[in-house]
Amino acid sequence: PVSAQAQLPSVIQASRVELVNSAGKIVGILGADENGGIGLAFFDPHGKRRAEFGIGRGESPRLDINGPEGDSLLSLDLGQHFKPRLMMSDHDFSGRVYLGVAEPDAPDPNWKYDTWVLRFTGDHARPLALIGMATPSVGGVMVSDQSGHRWRAPLKE
Repeated sequence: PVSAQAQLPSVIQASRVELVNSAGKIVGILGADENGGIGLAFFDPHGKRRAEFGIGRGESPRLDINGPEGDSLLSLDLGQHFKPRLMMSDHDFSGRVYLGVAEPDAPDPNWKYDTWVLRFTGDHARPLALIGMATPSVGGVMVSDQSGHRWRAPLKE
């Protein structure tokens, strides 16, 4: 509810703003989420979160586009050391296509964060194809089948 005021306030503060449709159903939220992130989220008529833009717990901006079940199908964010990454998935597997800096599985102070890749992943998280380059010196291509047989071709400078 909003009431008329003679003078507009210079600052409006709220911890959460809910956008509702004509039936009073929430279709969007601006504020903090249950994971500690801050952002703007939009919901479909079934209440599933379909699109989000915000800042996650690690202070990294992110954009997520979700499928009809609420699962992330496209994500654009900044990964470790604030390097950009784009991830595309299908409904039953996260990370089919990845474009960005190669990151270690666990924190590693010696990791250089200078290898940029375009990676295609098959079932069971097995990489099937990869195009990459380590700045500024070398690039390469790798293709493998589901059984793990690999073909590699380093690029010459």
